Amino acid sequence: MRDKSRRHFRWKKVRRMAQLLLDAPFSVYELKLVLSSLKDSALGIDGIPYSFLINAPDQILSYYLDTVDSVVNTDDLAAYQQIALSSVLAKIAGYLVKNRLEWIAESRSLLVNCQNGFRKGRSTIDSLSIFTLNIRVSFFQEQASQAEDASEAK
Repeated sequence: MRDKSRRHFRWKKVRRMAQLLLDAPFSVYELKLVLSSLKDSALGIDGIPYSFLINAPDQILSYYLDTVDSVVNTDDLAAYQQIALSSVLAKIAGYLVKNRLEWIAESRSLLVNCQNGFRKGRSTIDSLSIFTLNIRVSFFQEQASQAEDASEAK
């Protein structure tokens, strides 16, 4: 029971820390990290190319982040209508949230080690490789056990 209570306290603490990290305003550094991984593509419904933000000064980036933070950190669903049709701006905001969630999950070891799909540097092929290896090892151990039993019977 004591171990269960410690585990519950640990998860409560992790959830509280994750909530603080999620509620923190996005930084210009985080935005520039997202922008550095983007290439200009066809204009969206908003007519704004990625290069608009990629080449924008920090003052514009800060203004954009203020808007994103006010929308992301609200419980008012009507606030999301502001960015619903802003395809490029909404995509970048989505990348900001995704990167933050990935960082929290990885840095706090919130995902089990065998979770390979949808993680950077991992693939479902990793899971399949481990699975087939386990089958082969089990098969080999079974054959070795049977051979051992046969030699003992002689």
